[in-house]
Amino acid sequence: MNDAMPVLDVPLAAPVTVNIVNGKIDPMLIDGETREMWISRLKDAMGTESDELANYALVTMFKASKHPDVLKINAMLETVRAGSPRDPQELLLLVQMAACAQRLQEAIVAEMNAMLPEDKFIQTKIVRQYGQLYCRQLEALRRYRRTGDQQITVVHVERADTVAVKAG
Repeated sequence: MNDAMPVLDVPLAAPVTVNIVNGKIDPMLIDGETREMWISRLKDAMGTESDELANYALVTMFKASKHPDVLKINAMLETVRAGSPRDPQELLLLVQMAACAQRLQEAIVAEMNAMLPEDKFIQTKIVRQYGQLYCRQLEALRRYRRTGDQQITVVHVERADTVAVKAG
């Protein structure tokens, strides 16, 4: 049995990452990269050609975190990139899912750190709500991706004096 890791022939794309400077998002540029090149990488990672949509998604991820920090924002960016959005609807759903997953993680930590039984009960309820929301979002993404182009078959049936058309 061969336990060796498979070698990828495709070079991995550089991750799109950000810093937070004075409470604002600041792109982390690779050596020699311009801001425009970083925005192009951001759009590629988010599967869109729109600067506005990519910016909206990034700001939404920033605002979704209770206490935004570099690690959380970059984790959400990677989650969206790994989801490989194919259109704006998928991008927005993946952004919502990344934000929900982040909030779920924060709620789990708060539940674990709760000292009083009342606080633990409240945090458990919040964890359950975010968990259910994430599951619904995952199901919505699955359904959205499964529904492709609808195929319509038209069958002409001729009878002696009538013509029926059946769409199926």
